[in-house]
Amino acid sequence: MNIFRLLVTPLALAAAFAVAMADPPPYRDTERRPAAETQPPVRFLSCADFRNVPVVDPKGRSIAKVNDLVIDTRWGYAPYAVIATGGLAGIGEHKAAVPLRALVWDARTRQFTLNMSDERLKALPAFDTEHLDSLDSNENRERLQQDFGEMMEDRRAFTHDSYTTQFNDRRTVTMTGKVLSVDRRPDASIGDTCTRLRLAVDGSQSERTVILGPSWYIARQSYMPKEGDQVEVTSAPTTRAGVDIASRVTSDESALVLRNDEGVPVWSGSTPLSPDELRTAIPRYILLKDFIGAPVRSGDEQPFGSINDAVIDRSGRVRFVIVSSGNAKGTAASKNGVPWDVIVRTEKILFAIEKDAADLKNAPTVKAPVDDLASSTLRRSIYSFYEIEPRATRQNSTQDALSDE
Repeated sequence: MNIFRLLVTPLALAAAFAVAMADPPPYRDTERRPAAETQPPVRFLSCADFRNVPVVDPKGRSIAKVNDLVIDTRWGYAPYAVIATGGLAGIGEHKAAVPLRALVWDARTRQFTLNMSDERLKALPAFDTEHLDSLDSNENRERLQQDFGEMMEDRRAFTHDSYTTQFNDRRTVTMTGKVLSVDRRPDASIGDTCTRLRLAVDGSQSERTVILGPSWYIARQSYMPKEGDQVEVTSAPTTRAGVDIASRVTSDESALVLRNDEGVPVWSGSTPLSPDELRTAIPRYILLKDFIGAPVRSGDEQPFGSINDAVIDRSGRVRFVIVSSGNAKGTAASKNGVPWDVIVRTEKILFAIEKDAADLKNAPTVKAPVDDLASSTLRRSIYSFYEIEPRATRQNSTQDALSDE
């Protein structure tokens, strides 16, 4: 379901790109505009432009403004907008987190529409900026479910990956062998940086690449395979030659459980971290105000630049991070369009690109990120540089209906 809709004049429509809307807007308009005044939604939007944008009700009455966005750095999307209502000059404001999908963007007036009265908005739970993890509490989600219903994001869109279907379509096999190497690499099918291993299969001359799962999940487990381990792997072949997706890896008495018998990822139902884990874990969420300006390092831990913006598609997925780099004395900083799939959060306010500093000197740049990234040619060149597959359309309706393939 799309959250952005661009309203333009007939003249602008003639020059617009012809892409059909995949889903209706999040709610039915109370006053429908003439068909000639509508255009398919814009493809990308800049998160930096959202702050302080007005929010109106369906009748056009001002009810709030966007104060911030919440970015889920684990899955790479923006599930919530923080909106502020009431108060004077920021004093006495009531801030609440609402699903980003509940907001409809009007590029003509440059404001969001929210199908909610001012009274209902003020009755929403107050947003706690110091405890972003509380967004995942059952109490918070049940309350938001009552207020927004289908506007809540479908967690299945981010937990049932394309490997689940492949797992069901093929028989699982159990093989033993020696771990030759373990690495981390962005995987567009899972939509995250994944840990994988290279396995020399016993009794044959073959080697297999075995995908384990998102690195953030693997790092939390008590056992992680390492080079030289003798392991038993239960897995299913993927559509890629020589590549398997694992459901379980065991070594001696240690086991790493990854998927159930249907191929559904265990991390889709990951329980909250314990108090001890919370003290050392990398937080899941970050506010846009903290995300912008965060330092970025290269894969070999050299300073590369700082985050300038995040570019999202109309489903709320963060597709690209704009990283400002260079900025030597007397020169302007370069803006690098970096796919989210190669961005890794390594500390609370620190991110890394899984590419060495020497290579990043030749990274593709953008001048006007939103406009430039609308070019499929540029997007493909960026994906090619970072050696990842374009993020394809997922089967779930909450995802962007447009693919880079």
